[in-house]
Amino acid sequence: MVNGQEKKPGETTPNDDGLSEEQRRQQEAEELRRQQEAEELRRQQEVEELRRQQEVEELHRQQEAEESRSQQEAERIQREQDASLKDQQRARDMDENVQSQLIQLQNEILKMKNDLLEFMGLCLTDKPWEVYSRRLSHDPNEAPDKVYYGIIAELIKQYSETPKHAFSTLCKMRYKKDVFRHSTEIHRLTKLAFPNLPSDARDQVAVQVFWKSLPQSKIVEGYYNTFTKLPKQTLTEAVTLVGDSLDENDDEDDDTSVENKEVVAVGYWQYNDSGKGKGKGKGKGFGKGKGWYDYRPWGKRILA
Repeated sequence: MVNGQEKKPGETTPNDDGLSEEQRRQQEAEELRRQQEAEELRRQQEVEELRRQQEVEELHRQQEAEESRSQQEAERIQREQDASLKDQQRARDMDENVQSQLIQLQNEILKMKNDLLEFMGLCLTDKPWEVYSRRLSHDPNEAPDKVYYGIIAELIKQYSETPKHAFSTLCKMRYKKDVFRHSTEIHRLTKLAFPNLPSDARDQVAVQVFWKSLPQSKIVEGYYNTFTKLPKQTLTEAVTLVGDSLDENDDEDDDTSVENKEVVAVGYWQYNDSGKGKGKGKGKGFGKGKGWYDYRPWGKRILA
């Protein structure tokens, strides 16, 4: 019974808003459906917005990664260029340094040779090593270079006061032993003057000194021209060439004084006389077959 009236079977009772119960349920279901659709649309919009944000963030990350990679590549290229420039500069510096050292070494060697030639020329005075001994006795601890240049200075003075050349006696030397003594002295002086110079280089300087110390003459010039054609130009070969050409069996009663025959030689140098030549001497005044070359000896000729 509704409102004092009895409800019949199958009859719907209207609500206060004029809708039946069935209509109300349909309305509620429609409202719920619309709410669900709105909620689903909202969720889809949120998902789409989140996806767009993620895409934007991923794009930003890719751009940052690309920029970082480009920057690292640029830095790497710059480092390689800097390293290459440094290597090139270092190589140029090394080349310049090597060239400078080479030029300096060549100049030092040239100066050593020139100084030694001058030194040996000055040592061709009478007993020059008495000056050396006096300097060592005066101050045994004096630096070797001061001793060396000091004795050169004193020898210059001594040489200027000695008009007679000590080894002018070579102009009258006719004995092989005298040439050996002369070369022995040169060898000793060379070794004493330049102890740190390699033996081969020192020998070459001694060879120059040997030829410069001989008297200038056509015969000596002939010896020298022959010497320059030898495959091995050493002091030993020079001494052999000159010494073996002298006549050791010449007369002993020559008017050459003992003073002129002797050569100062306080050192010792072993000479290898094992090589025998094939001289074709046929009489007095010629080589006796001990040398390599058949030159006329100096004999009693006095060379200027």
